[in-house]
Amino acid sequence: MEIVRIGKDTLQAFELILTEEALEKLAKGVPDTFAMGAIEDGMPVGAIAVTCVPPAGLIRSLYVVEEYRMRGIGSALCFEALQI
Repeated sequence: MEIVRIGKDTLQAFELILTEEALEKLAKGVPDTFAMGAIEDGMPVGAIAVTCVPPAGLIRSLYVVEEYRMRGIGSALCFEALQI
């Protein structure tokens, strides 16, 4: 599994697993919002969208494709988001 930062250039690959709100913010380049995605076998299998509101962050959405749940993907996405 690979965890990647989702940007304008990779949004389309994750459009089915990110919320509409997160997609809009990322497409507009809202500076306080970012997203990370999980890719396995070349397919997006999970995503997390976070809004930073110092001194904390707010998870806007966290989703893992059903067939890939219980494999630690959600935890890995949260961990990677905390590193930003």
